[in-house]
Amino acid sequence: MEICTIQGCNNKHVGRGYCNKHYWRFRKYGDPNKTLIEVNPPQTCTIEGCMRKYTANGMCHYHYLQIYHENNRRIVISHYSGGTMKCSCCGESIYKFLTVNHDKNDGYKHKRGKRRYTGHDLIEWLIRHNFPDGFSIQCFNCNCGRAINGGICPHKS
Repeated sequence: MEICTIQGCNNKHVGRGYCNKHYWRFRKYGDPNKTLIEVNPPQTCTIEGCMRKYTANGMCHYHYLQIYHENNRRIVISHYSGGTMKCSCCGESIYKFLTVNHDKNDGYKHKRGKRRYTGHDLIEWLIRHNFPDGFSIQCFNCNCGRAINGGICPHKS
């Protein structure tokens, strides 16, 4: 039985004097001793306290998506508020209170069918469709108040 010609390898000869492993390395890389060397060993997320493996931009998948969705939300709120980052009804400026409002109270249309466009899915839909008309920015109180009060904000009734 012939063995591989690579020094230290005692596997059975397959072709060109090499075992199966070295033969395929020769075919793929032109060198039977070449192996893939990991350029960047696995690193952890750069967010302090997170020990998950990074996947993109030095962050784990969870933190990457969190920042991605937050950036998209800021873009949409800035666009529909005209850069003021305030409620179009009462002027509330606390960012976490601001929501996307369907001006014609037709939000139910985005909840039909196979895909439900709510939350960050709605935000991405607005960006993908080049910021269509019919939306505004309202605080959560004004947005919910309109739903309860027949389409009229309680501040204005």
